[in-house]
Amino acid sequence: LNGEDGEVVEKYQKVSIDNNPPVVNNIQIDNSFSDTNYITQVKTQIIISYEISDAHLPIMEDYYSNAEYRFQNTQTRETFSFSRTATNGINSYTWTGITPAGVNAPDGEYNVKVIVNDVIGNTKEYALPGVILIDRNPCVVPYVSVTPGVFSPEDGQYPIMRYRLND
Repeated sequence: LNGEDGEVVEKYQKVSIDNNPPVVNNIQIDNSFSDTNYITQVKTQIIISYEISDAHLPIMEDYYSNAEYRFQNTQTRETFSFSRTATNGINSYTWTGITPAGVNAPDGEYNVKVIVNDVIGNTKEYALPGVILIDRNPCVVPYVSVTPGVFSPEDGQYPIMRYRLND
């Protein structure tokens, strides 16, 4: 390059070549490594947590990744995806079983994947262990009996209540 007075000016720029996708470690649902996690009438959300690391972070300023959370029903294969900004370090995402359209996802089992890509475009897909089971149907009690009598103890005995619980 030539400067204002015609002298040669040299400029250097540091270039990083990064072909490695971000690494995701310690991926968990609700702080456990359980095979099945639930969304029910009582437990209305799950939390996915994980740690992102990228070897080139020290030379990059304002580093952010994009994380896509993909939930796929194991029977219908219907898939719901949500994208969020993620950073190097610990990240989490809370899913309440609501679709991007704002309605409840159908009851059933869901496989979960987290797809992470860095600012350069390197992408890596991670499948979570186990499944998320959505079951918002209330339990049914089709049979109830109490002995002896209806809550009236005989001879100082306490009544026994028997019931059957069906899902």
